[in-house]
This record gives sequence, structure tokens and C-alpha cells, in this order.
Amino acid sequence: MTLRADIENLLLYDPDRSRTTVHVWIAKPGQAELQALGQVFIITVIDQPHRLNHEIITVLQEEFQRHYYQSTDMVVERAFEAALQHTNHRLHQLILEGVNQWIDHAHLLIGVLRHQHLVVTSVGQVVAYLLRHERMYPILDQQASAKPNPLRIFSNLVSGQVENGDRLLFCSPSVLDYFSVEKMRRLLLDHAPAETVRNLENTLLGVGGETSFAALVIELTAEAEPAPKNSLAVGWKSPSRTAPQMSMEELITRERTTEQLLAPSVWPAVRDISRRTWLAFSQLVRTVIFRQPPRRIVPTTLSSPVQPTPSSETDQSRQNELWRSTQAIKAHAVALVRQWRPRSPLRSVSTTPKFPAVHTGWRQRLAGLVVWGQRLPRLQQLLLVAAVGLIIVLSTTLAHGSRPSPTARGDQITTVVNDIQNNLDQARAALLYGGENTARQKVIEIEKLLTTLPNRSKADQTRRAPLVADLAGLQQQLAHQTVVTNPTTLVNLAPTVPTVSPTQIYLLRDHLALYDPTTSTLVSTSLEPGATPNVINNTLDTGAPQTGAVSGTSTVMFVTDRDGFVEVDVVKNTWKPYDASWPKQNPQAQSLSVFQNRLYILNTSHNDLLRFTRGGASLGAGVSWLKEPATFNSARAAVVDGSIYVLQPKSVVEQYFSGRRSDWQLQPATPVAVDITRLWTDASSDYLYLLEPGQKRFLVYDKDGSFLDQYTSDSWTDLRDVVADEAGKMAYVLNGTSVYQVGLIR
Repeated sequence: MTLRADIENLLLYDPDRSRTTVHVWIAKPGQAELQALGQVFIITVIDQPHRLNHEIITVLQEEFQRHYYQSTDMVVERAFEAALQHTNHRLHQLILEGVNQWIDHAHLLIGVLRHQHLVVTSVGQVVAYLLRHERMYPILDQQASAKPNPLRIFSNLVSGQVENGDRLLFCSPSVLDYFSVEKMRRLLLDHAPAETVRNLENTLLGVGGETSFAALVIELTAEAEPAPKNSLAVGWKSPSRTAPQMSMEELITRERTTEQLLAPSVWPAVRDISRRTWLAFSQLVRTVIFRQPPRRIVPTTLSSPVQPTPSSETDQSRQNELWRSTQAIKAHAVALVRQWRPRSPLRSVSTTPKFPAVHTGWRQRLAGLVVWGQRLPRLQQLLLVAAVGLIIVLSTTLAHGSRPSPTARGDQITTVVNDIQNNLDQARAALLYGGENTARQKVIEIEKLLTTLPNRSKADQTRRAPLVADLAGLQQQLAHQTVVTNPTTLVNLAPTVPTVSPTQIYLLRDHLALYDPTTSTLVSTSLEPGATPNVINNTLDTGAPQTGAVSGTSTVMFVTDRDGFVEVDVVKNTWKPYDASWPKQNPQAQSLSVFQNRLYILNTSHNDLLRFTRGGASLGAGVSWLKEPATFNSARAAVVDGSIYVLQPKSVVEQYFSGRRSDWQLQPATPVAVDITRLWTDASSDYLYLLEPGQKRFLVYDKDGSFLDQYTSDSWTDLRDVVADEAGKMAYVLNGTSVYQVGLIR
């Protein structure tokens, strides 16, 4: 029977405001391709706004469509698997090229519907339901939320048969935040796909633009006479996981769990045997030697029964149990000895030797014990020796049982070494495809495991040495460190302008501008080696410049202490004032950045980011760029490239997009940054540059937040600022009164 599919899609997405990138795509093949291989559809959700997301979506759609519809195999599942293989390979190539910011945030679904046959594959959390006979059946395994494997993004298939009258729903998880499954079931039952989508859209349009929605509704009807409905959601195959690493992880986990359940524990048996032995021995002494009736043991209902100690009991608890058992045996022995003295038929009470006094020293006490034992009758001496011997034997047995045997200890060390080696291998493999986050997590695990390895004997040190060396190699790779032994000095102001101590540096087309706010002195120098610095004096009454930003090929715009602005041309040596109106009094301009003829001011006194627009000799009235409250009273800098990056204390960098803070954050560097003082980028730069004087380095990040490189030098003892010329692969570092130029590797 041939089924006709009525497909409607919903897409609500504002690229300027949304925190999520979503897309719904339905292929439009030729009629012959549609009849032979069916209809392809793809839903993409990436929980992170990024400019490369749309390129990833385009590559995914084009790669799968091309290889699927060009397949020579007319079996849907085999053609689907072959297209997935090519798609996985192409996505992995992108990851190797450094486009990997989307992996941990992706939720993808690819499906093919041909007549009665449906095949889908998914990554992450995508909702999929089948409505049949008024009941909703989930198609996908909602528990499969593991991060995708960069070597093979799509690794499972779900296939089955659909029937006449079935309805299919595929959507992003955000849809179910506003519609329950029961509500979706009623909509699908009562309305055609077009009306269902229209109802969804009318409700979801009232939600803010920060949230995006994607959905696909399909209704299947017979083109010929309808087929009888005699089954409930039958014909579905369970997800087929073909990723070898997933099956191995499940096997290893199951094996370890089984070993823990079956691992024997000798401690309960040793404890029970020792108790029964002591009870039998005390009863024997009581009945045979003292001719007394056996002691009755009356069970009580107030105390709980003794529970066996689990095999995973810690060494400390076993030592406590050993101490309690020893003290109990000692108490029983003392009780028996005390019974012998008044009841012994061989000696009178007056002639029984007295126990040595407690207040004497240990030597006197020991001598007294020896004398006391010598005075005992022969039978009591034998019983005392037997009791002491029994205590020693039981204590030795318990002590050996509480500590692992040499074989068990060796097996434990071997297991730890194997775990370290496995983590090292996984970290190296992760670095091959750019998975530095995974590699860093493995390094942390290795460091923890190394602390459990012994390091006393020479054999222990020999075992640890190669593991420590491998770990150091990984840490060196993750550090991406370039040591600048002899940095090249571009200019030194001390000989020519000794009174100037600049703290700000600005890179123009072929000049550097250095500014000293304490003396309000601006110095320019050519990028040619050996150039003479030139002091540019401000002859206008504009107020003292505070902080600035490059506003043209030869100009720098400054904000002054009079809440105005002035622009200096370092080639013409001219100054031009600009009027401006601030929205609130007493602003504190911490930093200034220029982007597309607009000026952005970090105003720390009012926790705001202000925007001014250039026009003639005035910048007009400043307006707040933020759309939500923020805390900037301790912020150090802000730079703009479309987004705004704000440097906060404790080396925290925040990203703001369309007036709101995003969940973007920097990846930790190696070693971890402690006190970042300067932040630089511009619209033409692909990277962020962070200066950390305390560790004599500057760091390089891409704008996804991934740590790329760091440059260090022992010569940098007074780092103040850094700028970069990425086209010329050169960075300029202001250290004291000198500017060093450093070649960049990217």
C-alpha cells in the first residue's frame, strides 16, 4: 500500500535575540528520487548562539542529501547508513579544522519517510512521537543523552513501519515546555497538520524572542483503499547502537559491577568463628574446671542483630572492629581470672596472690605480674598461658584479615596503573581531533590516580616515572606555551622621553600610539625599527584624556575627565574635540571601544554600557546598550566586535550579545589564569588577547572561548598592555617604557 505524507513544519527563531540556533529542513528532490528513496527531513537545535552554526547546518543538510539521493542502493536503510557514514566523515573533518564549538550543544535528527517505511537517527535530545489509534508512542530513546562522539556523530538508527492514519511529531524540547504530551495528542487528533502548526504558532508567538521552537508534523493517508488497523505501534526496532566505544563501556561497567557483587569477604566469617570459639572455650572452662552449670544466653529484643560487614568496608572501620574484639576477649579473660580466685578449691582466699597495684610504673607492674603468675597454682598457670596464646592467635588472624594480601595489593596497583594508561591514551586521542576539554578532564583524573600510587621504594618510583613523564607531556601540549627568550625591542622611550611612563598602547595602520594618563602625554612611533618617538601635545582646552580606542587608520578617540571626547590624528598631530550628553551625572569611563562608527563606554559608576553615535562635531546623547541589569562596578575593560566582552576581576571574561549576557565562558588555561589586567580585540580580529603580568605572559583565545596559545618571557617584568596585528602575525607588548614585538604562530 502506498501512503501519502502531509508534512507541515514550524520554525520560530530570532537570530538576533535567541540563545539557541534552530532549523527545520525538508528536502525537495526530483519526483523519481522521491519515489525511489522517499522524503528526507532534518531538525537541528544548537544550544549556543554562534556565527558558525548556520554553516554547520548547511554542511549537514547538503552532505546528507547529496550522498543519500545519489546512492545506487535502493534499500532505504542501507542508503541511509551509507549517507550517514559520509556525513560523519565530513563533520569530523570540520572538527579537525577547529570548528568544534557546536559538538556539546547539538541536538540533531535526520529522518527518511518512504511509503510505509520510516528511518530516523538522532543526537542529543530531540522529541519524536508516533500517534496511532489515539495513543502516543515515543520513537526515540529519551535516555540517550550522552555527548556525541566527534569521530562518529550519528551512531544509532531507529526504523519501523507506519500505517494509514498515523501521525508523527518531531520537535525541539522547548516545545514541550509549553505543551504537555496530552495536549499535543489532542491537537494531532483533532486537527490536520496545517491547523496543528497554526495552533502551536499562535501560542508560541507570545513567548519572548530568546526562546526558539522547531517542529515537524506528518499525517499519513492511503492513496489507495485504506488498510485495516489491527496492531498498536508494532514493527518498531529498538535503537541499534553501533558505536564500539559505547558497547565496550557498557561491558566494562557490567563486569565491574559483577565483580563487586561476587567479591568474597572473609571478615564476617573470621569474626563469627572467633566468637563461637571463645564461647565454646568459656563454657568448657566453666563446666569442666569450675564444675558450674553452663551459662545461658538469653536473646534480647532491644538490640538489633549484628549485620555482616560489607566487602567495601574501609580500613579504619576494620581496625575499630579489631580493637573492639580484642577488648571484648580481654574482658572475658579478666572475668574468668577473677572467678578463679574466690572459687579455687586448691588455695584459700587468704593465700591467693594479689594483683599488682595499678598506680605503680610499668616496669614495677610488669615485675608484679610475673611474680603474681609464678605464685598461681599449676592448673591456673596453664589456663592463663592458653588464654594468652588464644588471644595472640585471634589478634594475628584478625590483623591479617583486615589488611589486603600482597597479591591483592599488587592487583590493586596494577588496576590503578592500567586506569592511568587508559586515561593517557584517551587524552592523546582527544587531542588528535581537537577535544581539549576531554583531554583536560582526563589529565585531572590522572593526577588523582597518581596520588593513590605508592612512591616509597625504588620499584614504586620506577613504576611512577614513565606515567609522570607522560602526564607532563600532556600538560605541556595543553599549555600551548611559546617561550620568548630574547624579545625584539621595537622602541624604548627611556633615552628619548624619560619623563613618560605609558600604560596604554594603540595600534594604527603604520604607527603605535603610547599614552601616559598620569602626565597626559601621548607619544607616537612608527612601526619601522629604530624610529624616533614623537610627543604629540594637546594645545586645546579639552581636559585630560583618560582612556581611548582606535577610531581610524591614524586616529585615536579618547574620553576626557570633563565627560567629553577628543580625537587625535598621530600623523597630522591634530586634536579635535567632540561634544556629548551623558544620561547620568558623574560617570566613570573605565574603557572605550569603537565599532561601526559607534562608541561604547564601560561606565562602572552606574553598572552600564553606554553607546554614542558619531555625527559631525557631536556624539549626541548616550544611551544604555544593556537590556538587563549587570554588575560592572569592578570591571576592568570592555571590547566590542559585535558582541561585547567585559573583563571582570579574578580573570573572568563575560560576553554580552544584543544587550544580554550569554552563557559563553573562557576555557581554563594551563596554568590557570589568576589576575588578568588587560583585554584586547577588534572587529577584524579572530582572537581575544589577555595580559597577565603576574605570570609574565599574554594568552590567546578564539572567540568561542577555547584556549589556543600563550607567550611568556622572563624579560617581561612590568607588563602593561598588548595589541596584535594578525594580518602581519605580530603582537606588540608594552613592558615598562619599552615596546617588544612578538611573532605570532597563528
